[in-house]
Order: sequence, then structure tokens, then C-alpha cells
Amino acid sequence: MEKKVFRCIALALCLGISACKVQISVPEQGRVSSLSGTRDCEAGKVCVVEVVDLLFDETFSMEPTTDGVSYGEWVKKDRGLCGGNAKACRLFTSGFEGNAALMAFLDDDEEVFFLEPGFFQITSPAFTFGDPIPRKFTCDGSDFSPELDWSAVPKKAKSLVLIVDDPDAPRINPWVHWIAYNVPANVDGMPESVPVADYPEGTLSGRNDFGSIGYGGPCPPSGTHRYFFSLYALDAVLPDLGRPTVFELRDAMEQHVIAETFLMGTYSYP
Repeated sequence: MEKKVFRCIALALCLGISACKVQISVPEQGRVSSLSGTRDCEAGKVCVVEVVDLLFDETFSMEPTTDGVSYGEWVKKDRGLCGGNAKACRLFTSGFEGNAALMAFLDDDEEVFFLEPGFFQITSPAFTFGDPIPRKFTCDGSDFSPELDWSAVPKKAKSLVLIVDDPDAPRINPWVHWIAYNVPANVDGMPESVPVADYPEGTLSGRNDFGSIGYGGPCPPSGTHRYFFSLYALDAVLPDLGRPTVFELRDAMEQHVIAETFLMGTYSYP
């Protein structure tokens, strides 16, 4: 193995390894840039970085550019780098020796490594970020809960917490409309008008400010209010807290939040 490594490095030093590439695919929600400031890949683009010598040393970081989206993890694809790592991704060619995957750069001139960031995000087909929430999901309509979808949940997450509140309510603290906790981390959303009895197995409910469990839709007394559908990824499954208030739940989850994201919609008094 030592002879092979020496031969490959010597060949690379003589001929260069300019055919080796890092392909970066960036979703619409963010951008990828290098800490050196020399490389930048914008949202929705595919960028190719040439690896030109054994002294190549770049650290790539991802940054969300969409409201409500949070830093996620690298998505593993083929010979993806930093798959599942929620930190910046360093490509350091001097450290290839002893790493079979990285040595492939030197063994095959056409080798391509892939970087693809994932962004923790919650969305709804009922409304987009910052837009009005349809009437049927409010107290003036059917008071159905909207369908919610989320993606790129961190691999280290053990459970999720969903809190919906209105920070524009005429009081000191936001008005809480919905609390669900211990949502399984492998669940990717909630269907429309889901009753408490049909929550994903293991999910528990907190008490909203209407004095009940489950969803209570927007019902502003006047003006236009914002409603935040906040999703938290936790590194633990919480104990059964009964029907906790939002304050009791936040105390219990405080040391366990590893990522969070939110969707915001508005509703106006008729």
C-alpha cells in the first residue's frame, strides 16, 4: 500500500490532478461558499471545483438564504463528502493517505466527489412563507389544521416539536395555537385537519391557549397577525409531560434543540 501511495502521489506531483473535481449542487434555499472567500455557489446552481494539486485545502460551508430555513446537513451522494455532517466540510488533499475514498482522487483522473447541502425546512401546500393563511384554516372557517411538510431533519434528531403561535396577540406573550411534541424524527409532516387521535405514533400534545389540545386556528381580534409554525429537532425523546404549557415544554426541551425552522403565514380580522 505504501508503494502505491508513493507512486500515486509522485504521479500527481508530476502531472497534476486537474481532472479531479468537486461538484456542488445547491438547493434553492441557500448557498455554499468557501471560508477562504474564493469560491461561491449560489442558490439553485451546480458548481464544479477543480482540484489541481496535492496542496488543495478548502472548507465549504452552507448558508440558508430563505426565511425560516436553518442550517442542515450535507446530503450523501455517491462519493459525497461530509455526508450527514452538520458542520463545514473540509477538503484537504494532504490528508488523503490512508483514506480509501479520498485516494480514489489519485487513482482515477475522472473521479468526481459530490457536495449537496440539505436545509431543515417546514412548508405547507396551503400557503407560502409570508402569505395569507386560507380562511378554512381559521376560526372564521372550518378551523382545520393545514397540511405541513418538512425536510432535511438532522440525522441526530430523536424527536420533533411543533409549536404554532401568534406573536402579535395583544398581550406580553404570544398566543399559542398548537403544541405537539415527541413527533417521531422519521415523520415528514402532518396531514390536513389531522385529529389528535391520528397523530403519528408516540406524539404527545401540549395545551394551547384556548385551553385545549390540538389545533386552534388564527382568530385575531383586529388587524393582521403573523402565525409562526415552528419546528424543532431534538436529540432526545422527552418524557411524558402530561399536557404541558408552552413554557413547561420549552423548559424541558431547552438543552436538546439541535435545529429549528419555521413557516410564517398571516391572517387578518374580517
